[in-house]
Amino acid sequence: MRSVAVHTALVSTLDEALRDVIKEAVAAGLEGPLKDLRSAVETADRIAQNGAAIRSDPELARLAQLEYLTADEAAKLLRIGRDRIYKLVNAGALRCTRFGKKQIFSRAELDRFMALHEHHAPEEMTPSVRRRLAKAS
Repeated sequence: MRSVAVHTALVSTLDEALRDVIKEAVAAGLEGPLKDLRSAVETADRIAQNGAAIRSDPELARLAQLEYLTADEAAKLLRIGRDRIYKLVNAGALRCTRFGKKQIFSRAELDRFMALHEHHAPEEMTPSVRRRLAKAS
């Protein structure tokens, strides 16, 4: 229970710090650094959402603790089909270790793969977006 309170306090402090940085960036007209900051915030938000989803599902929580996973387990963790895992391996996009006919995936490799293939469309900094950000902070 204590870790939840610490996590909440940390998120609150981080949120306040990010709002201050956004205010300063908007005031100074620093669109490039603001886009980078927005990207970092969106990534942190997705990580938090994924963490919440993993904690709510006992099977995903168990899989998240494993260092090495089978193809079925890796597919469940990445929320894709087992056949897609095999296609990624055959295409060379995802690396695995073979033990006989069995393919084993390390968590580090799965994390690397997800980091390389994380795509999002950043919001364009228009005057209306600047006003909305300024009001929100």
